Amino acid sequence: MTSIKKLVVGVIGLGLVSSSFATDFETGFEIMHSSIGMNKTGLNIAKHLEPLNKFEDNKGNTFVNYQKMANGYKVYGETKTIVFTKNDRFSTFLAPVLGLSSKEVSFMRDHNEDLADQKEVKLTEERAYTIAIRSLRVSKELLHESLPQHLAKTGDLVMYRDNSDNYRLVYNLMLPGIYDGLKTSYEFFIDANTGEIIDKVRSTYSVAGHGVDLTDGHTHDFEVEKSDGKFIMQDKARKLNVYNSRMKSFSTDADGTWDSEGTSRKTNQKAEVELYLNMARVVDYFKDTFNITWKNGKDDVHATAHVRTNYNNAYYSSWEGGFFFGDGSGDAKGFDYLTKGLDVAGHEFTHGIIDIFMPLTYSGESGALNEHIADVFGAMVDDKDWQMGDNITIGDNKALRNMKDPARGHSDLFFEGNTAADWRKAMKDNNIKDTIYPDRVKNKIITSQDNGGVHLNSGIFNKFTYLVSTGNEIEGEGLGRKIVAAIYMRMMRSKMLSRRASFTDFRDKWLVAADLELDGNDDKKALMATVKNAFARIDL
Repeated sequence: MTSIKKLVVGVIGLGLVSSSFATDFETGFEIMHSSIGMNKTGLNIAKHLEPLNKFEDNKGNTFVNYQKMANGYKVYGETKTIVFTKNDRFSTFLAPVLGLSSKEVSFMRDHNEDLADQKEVKLTEERAYTIAIRSLRVSKELLHESLPQHLAKTGDLVMYRDNSDNYRLVYNLMLPGIYDGLKTSYEFFIDANTGEIIDKVRSTYSVAGHGVDLTDGHTHDFEVEKSDGKFIMQDKARKLNVYNSRMKSFSTDADGTWDSEGTSRKTNQKAEVELYLNMARVVDYFKDTFNITWKNGKDDVHATAHVRTNYNNAYYSSWEGGFFFGDGSGDAKGFDYLTKGLDVAGHEFTHGIIDIFMPLTYSGESGALNEHIADVFGAMVDDKDWQMGDNITIGDNKALRNMKDPARGHSDLFFEGNTAADWRKAMKDNNIKDTIYPDRVKNKIITSQDNGGVHLNSGIFNKFTYLVSTGNEIEGEGLGRKIVAAIYMRMMRSKMLSRRASFTDFRDKWLVAADLELDGNDDKKALMATVKNAFARIDL
């Protein structure tokens, strides 16, 4: 960093601010004060933003992050980022991170009371816990045991944005539960005055199972270790471990050749081979492309095959710090072995990367963005096409998701305000076998199911990624997979998105990351035009 920086304020024409310490949080406050004119607003910005962390990227840009506050309380999952650009560069695309927007100023004005001192809440924390427990008991999801230490936390009063974009004072509580037979944490947001459950977010953290692995029939050589007279699936160089059925129970073989198909899907060694090979490719991709190792090399990559029995899913568990893959049911109603999917492995690993660098709440729009980013890197690791999960599907459904055409030629069946029930009816009435998804924001599916449509609406931004990468359908110069992946990674590493980021937040910060990544590129003007056109195509 240079010793003296001249930073352009995030509103054109407001002039320059000098600073001798560009990484100082106080400088960020000065920048934001100048961007709105303190003599006009009378706002004490430091009252609304608490310093969080700082980050410098590989191009010399410094990102300063603040926790948003409202009425004396933390705003759950919402942060503010200010960027000190190298060489004091200004671009209109950087406006969201070079000052305060009129929307942010209005938010501060509207939430300027210090209610934390008044402590005027009608509901006690004990009553809030009772409401949450009753909710889990009614749905038969209550688990009568303590949460793991890593997940347990005391209740807290926070400001929370509801589905109508109103901010409400809520109790933020974490309780143990059960979902689909798996141990699950439930995070509740309960109105501190009315007792209404505003939101409930679940996250699986434990799994039980018994064993399996696959290949396409080819023989592969790979690193193994020997323990207690048996060969185990462990690659010490990559710090990669593959387990059979449950975490820390290594996949083993007596002679070091995993070739038995066993007597059931759970005892098929070839599924373990497939997982080992695919996770190795994923680990190599992130290391070779971004110099990223799992948890900075402080922990191994833990991947488990044969989770449960004929389980039609795969997932990442932040608590156990591992990746879990079912064997699939093997019929048209389910999937083939999920370990077969290189893109599936890339998708799940990316959930872990998101959790480390830029956690996104797994609900609503932020949850759809979480799923979308996981799909993006699944498609970067397995870059032969724009299909997700095409080698684990069975029967008429050719892939889990089609990033090139999420609606699979049926965009006309979606409409503004459509619900999950409308979506299912449209597929049934039109005898559509492949699952279809909306491909633009105005047609997003409104639902409380699927954690607020995290999978259903991820296709909107999958379409964007295809358009911006290729330039197809928008008559532009495509950025290509490599640059697009670098932009996504820049956004994650610099923690640009708040935990509860919206679709418009994503657009604004993607433009910021693109502008920074393309700095010095001779084709920047044309490529940024492609980005804007791709967003316009999905209604942003």
